[in-house]
Amino acid sequence: TPAATQTEATAGSALADLAYYAIRQGTAGNAPALTLDGIRLSTGWGTATGNPLYSDNTVIAVGNYNNMSVLSGATPALTGNPTINGTLTLSGGVVTTGANKVIIGSGGSVNRTAGYISGNMQRTAANGNNSFPIGTTVYTPVTINMTGVTGAVDLTAKSTNGNPASGSGIDQTKKVNHYWTVTKSNSGTFTNYSSTFDFTNTTNT
Repeated sequence: TPAATQTEATAGSALADLAYYAIRQGTAGNAPALTLDGIRLSTGWGTATGNPLYSDNTVIAVGNYNNMSVLSGATPALTGNPTINGTLTLSGGVVTTGANKVIIGSGGSVNRTAGYISGNMQRTAANGNNSFPIGTTVYTPVTINMTGVTGAVDLTAKSTNGNPASGSGIDQTKKVNHYWTVTKSNSGTFTNYSSTFDFTNTTNT
């Protein structure tokens, strides 16, 4: 077992030989910068880089992430609006957003085999299909096909367990018990779009 030494500094770029030390981020007033072998992994309170993997109900903190994986059985919740700039991999877990949202950066993507985001998901739209693996207690994804996208067009999608709004024009004898909300933000424009809402896992009660 190699010897472990540790150094601390309140300022500067002093390094620490951590060996088998467990590291926990400080407070907002005591934000460490972690560097291993010259590779900076995190800087500042509330930011995060790397490729976290979630397998339980650990919370997902606000910050910028390279990649993120949510495994089968995991039920993490958000404490803010994390941004994934690489690939979000969903392989069975359910991320609960509450009033927050999962943001897929402009260069990011989603790789889903199972699981979904229960709540709000935002992504920068591109020409072609833009998928949102969202749901409530069941998986109810939506795909928005965009054409003529110019500039930055951000879309935020969520599905809600409930009946369609009064006056929606939907035949109440042919409805499903979910409805979807897709909101555009940012200053970009687009020519046209079409939407596909998957209600396979819903009922008409």
